Amino acid sequence: MSLSANDLEELAELYLGKRLLVLPEVLTRYREQIECDDREDLLRSDTLSRGILVGFFNEALKSHCRQSLNDLIGLMRAFNTFDKADGLPGLLYGHVDAAAEGMIAILLQDESGSISLGSSERKRITNLKTSLKGSLRRKLDEEINRGLRKKEQVDALESSGGDLDDRLPLNRRGTFDQDLIDFSNKALQKKESLSLIMVDIDHFKKVNDTCGHAVGDEVLLEVAQLLVARSSHKAKAYRFGGEEFALLVPDYSTEEAAGLAERIRKDIAASTLSSRNLTITASFGVACLPDQAADTKSLLEKSDTALYQAKHSGRNRVCSAGE
Repeated sequence: MSLSANDLEELAELYLGKRLLVLPEVLTRYREQIECDDREDLLRSDTLSRGILVGFFNEALKSHCRQSLNDLIGLMRAFNTFDKADGLPGLLYGHVDAAAEGMIAILLQDESGSISLGSSERKRITNLKTSLKGSLRRKLDEEINRGLRKKEQVDALESSGGDLDDRLPLNRRGTFDQDLIDFSNKALQKKESLSLIMVDIDHFKKVNDTCGHAVGDEVLLEVAQLLVARSSHKAKAYRFGGEEFALLVPDYSTEEAAGLAERIRKDIAASTLSSRNLTITASFGVACLPDQAADTKSLLEKSDTALYQAKHSGRNRVCSAGE
């Protein structure tokens, strides 16, 4: 099902409106609990009671706004409308204001007049609104940008023909097998070097087991994007299989290819990936034709052996053939 920008905004308003209807009930329960505690502690001052109550309400408002943000993100994901979300930040801002005003109205409801809002309490609520708007906007923008990147990758895959992997912006394994032969023959004929970098994400099974395969897919996509961004002008990138990737780097010596691999390794280790903001590492094996390998078969074997060495000597490192 396809949604227009107006459709998305109407659905978002509906979701946020329903969320707002529930907020007074939640806040009232907080209020009743605090007032019950007050009766049990007669020494507690009105000022302290107000401060505690506003503190509890602030936490409730934070939770409410996070849930509202998740509603919007869920809508965009369900209908893949990240490119039509320009109006959502404004809706979210208005929702935070409405929720805060509802909170103030409930705080002011007291027949005895024992609980009222002074300037300090109002200032706390105002500061919270400002802080919430900033943090929610950042998270919303991050999710929209992530969704747009994924959409661009899907569009690129659909228009690229059969060479690219069906899920990642990388060339298929079959393309790698043919390119390895072609690139090697060309390098040998011209007496030039050809380096092969093998890449494997460390402990990827743990990501799938603890966070789920959807998050694992996000990690694969973002690592693939890092590989392409760092190497697009120097190398051709491939999905070798599972969480393993390959880079063919024409006219690069072993040392140059190892340097490229090290830069990519640092990029991956320094990045927070997926919607869970995970930190992961990767291991690299490098071999070069003709320095360490005389033909296509030995080039693949040497780079794979170097990757095995990197994995079994601590991971998160680059190893070159012959080290």
